Amino acid sequence: MSLIMKKHVKLMNFETHDKRLLTDLFSTAVNSAKPEKILEEFLPKITPSRPLIIAIGKAAASMAKAVENYWGPCNGIALTRYGHGVACDGIEVLEAGHPFSDKNSRIGTRKILSLVNKLKEEDCVYCLISGGGSSLLCKPRRGLTFAEKQRIFSILFRNSAPIKEINTVRKHLSEIKGGQLSKIIFPAKVRSFIISDVPGDNPADIASGITAAENTSGLDALKILKKYGVSISDQTLNLLREDPIVVPSNSKYLSRTENIVIASGTKSIDASKIYAESLGYSVKCAGYNLEGDARLLGKELSKMAIDIQGTMCSGDSPILLLSGGECTVKVSGCGIGGPNAEFALSAAIFLKGRDGISLLAGDTDGIDGKGTAAGAIVTPSTLKKANGINIDPKIFLKNSDSHSFFKIIGDQLITGPTLTNVNDFRAFMIRPLRN
Repeated sequence: MSLIMKKHVKLMNFETHDKRLLTDLFSTAVNSAKPEKILEEFLPKITPSRPLIIAIGKAAASMAKAVENYWGPCNGIALTRYGHGVACDGIEVLEAGHPFSDKNSRIGTRKILSLVNKLKEEDCVYCLISGGGSSLLCKPRRGLTFAEKQRIFSILFRNSAPIKEINTVRKHLSEIKGGQLSKIIFPAKVRSFIISDVPGDNPADIASGITAAENTSGLDALKILKKYGVSISDQTLNLLREDPIVVPSNSKYLSRTENIVIASGTKSIDASKIYAESLGYSVKCAGYNLEGDARLLGKELSKMAIDIQGTMCSGDSPILLLSGGECTVKVSGCGIGGPNAEFALSAAIFLKGRDGISLLAGDTDGIDGKGTAAGAIVTPSTLKKANGINIDPKIFLKNSDSHSFFKIIGDQLITGPTLTNVNDFRAFMIRPLRN
């Protein structure tokens, strides 16, 4: 075998190894947040006499199943995203729309409200909350039409508004978010076990804080709508100018509510870090809660990876660069690119096939944006594959169609629904440049 062929084979072996390792790191992050692995330690050891379970979010059904595995059949409802259902023994599992509410969202919400209405002080509701609950649980504020609500949030999403801002608006246009579920359940006790999918892990930001205090006002929501040029009806304007219906921190309606975050992106990244270090790798963390435009963040972290590589000598061991948080996408075309795939494609273009750097970007719920993949993997061969079949990655990025690009070249990260959700996971494998 010629020297050039040997070098090519060695390069391919490195790429195969690195793709496998990056995928293992992603799986480690996801598995560390699986309800069946973590929820049991937070539940009372003795089964309550009348446990009522309300589960909402992408992990709702798997959390409900974990409770029943521990306590046995329970009464309650789990409202989750289409394709994320898990059969339970006593708890009714319902599926509905995400990221936009639909008819089944409203049906599921009505069923939940009928279960928790007229509870007594001795009752206790166990709320199992995860990301995605904001769209799944839907009861528009009286005077706001469902169509108007959908139009408002469609514009906010298209303009890449941060999820915190979107959820602020959601809370003030809803009769169930911003602590209002606790108000409805009161005087019964509420114990919420929460899987966080947002930077900072504040219960008020997860699933629009359905059992958490909210101290923003309708005027804050109006400022956000103005910022993104969202027109609203006079009726909606008047609703937001009225006294807030969200529940503030000093309200008696939250006096019997306890919110407990049981899993988060931070914990999942730490699990991957420990795993990588156990294999002998050096690990750096760029940040647990990175936010912003996916394209820009892809460039920024790629530059950081290049800078790290620049400090390495030829015989040095590889370094892993991990990060978490939540990217956003400002749609500029008609494609189906999600934030993680867009991050990966932007990084690939910036790296220009640079030797020694591979990366993975994936959504831990297994579904990145509107696509069917969790994200994508980039290696030094990514652009070579594209050139070999005469496709231009810059055109796919311009059209917000990153998922299609990675599908064509065979580098999508496909897991299916993971039945948990702790935000985005990103990892760069950095090897020294070869002489």
